[in-house]
Amino acid sequence: YGPGGRRLHEELIFITARWRDRAAGGPTVFGTQGETVTLDQLDVALRQGRNVASGIAVQLSAAVEDDLAILKRAFEMRAAEAEEIAARDLASIGDREADAISRLIQRQIARVEREKAVADPPQAVLDLRTNEERARDERERRQREEDRRSWDAKTDRLATAAREEPARVRKGYAIAATRREPVGLIYLWPEG
Repeated sequence: YGPGGRRLHEELIFITARWRDRAAGGPTVFGTQGETVTLDQLDVALRQGRNVASGIAVQLSAAVEDDLAILKRAFEMRAAEAEEIAARDLASIGDREADAISRLIQRQIARVEREKAVADPPQAVLDLRTNEERARDERERRQREEDRRSWDAKTDRLATAAREEPARVRKGYAIAATRREPVGLIYLWPEG
């Protein structure tokens, strides 16, 4: 979770193991190859939808808490690795977005500075304008002055944003809290 409890990343972490009774030492976690085979077998088993004999189901149900406790260490290790990867990925996204917002703000500042640099048209020495034209030109001149004052304020706001906004964007991708919890336990039992 990020600032304000915003969800940044979710991931299911699979831990596969060979089941053994607690008296025999409990489950032993498979490596990557065993995990791939087990997940393939799970896919097939879910499609077939067969149930185990009731005696086996009772035996497995009694082992759930102990099995979860044994598998928790492997789960925590994989979750920590996944968290490190997610944190790096999120930081990278934050850096890219912070750089993009910084470039955008710099372009806005440059555009305002270009507008501020545009000079008022020179006043004619011999004024042949009508009173209506003079009044219109005076309104336009006042409007340009007002625009320049607002551009100064806008330049100040943009300069502040250029200093603060990239850090705020990066902070939005920082992990503030994590939550790791088992969401399920599935036993695959061979037929026969």
